[in-house]
Amino acid sequence: MLVRAGLRAVIDDDRSLLVEAEAETGAHALELITRIRPALAVLSTGLRDPGGIEVARLARASSPSTAIVLLARADDTHSLVDGFRAGVTGFVRSDVGRVELLTSLTRALAGESVIDPAAATALIMRMASESELPARTMPDPLTPRELEILQLVAQGQTNRQIATRLIVAVGTIKIHVEHILGKLGAADRTQAAVRAAELGIVHADEPEERVRLV
Repeated sequence: MLVRAGLRAVIDDDRSLLVEAEAETGAHALELITRIRPALAVLSTGLRDPGGIEVARLARASSPSTAIVLLARADDTHSLVDGFRAGVTGFVRSDVGRVELLTSLTRALAGESVIDPAAATALIMRMASESELPARTMPDPLTPRELEILQLVAQGQTNRQIATRLIVAVGTIKIHVEHILGKLGAADRTQAAVRAAELGIVHADEPEERVRLV
């Protein structure tokens, strides 16, 4: 109850967001998502009957247009991996601050994959190591610029952060990311980073000075 009250207080301060409903249990959350079909659902790994990750998996089927953000500890890689596989749009630390929370929710509503940079490396490398996907070569290799951008994506950076770093327009980065997703056969940025790690194209723990530049 206290967590929900705190979240609601923060979200209600933002005039662009509206809280449509709250749920105490996983079953109630799933019922509300299925009936209301909200633009965004914020779920906690602490939900029970069923748990937050199971609610996310079921909600993806009952309301596929609903973006789902999971509240989890940054070091809880098990929940992060399971949540990603369940179709979660993004992850927010359970101890996140007000500004970061609102920014993450806004990004999720805009269709971006949201993941805390502190958890990005652990998530990507664990999923790559556990993947059972067969190895394959890429018929259309990434360009040096796309490799550079993909490395920054794997580090959890947003399009705007990458654009600022590379001194280019955000729209240019968005186009590059779309090309990267297509070449890797990925649905979103996190899937692209995981697939790249599986293929050995980039390493999420690669030191910054080793990122290839053009």
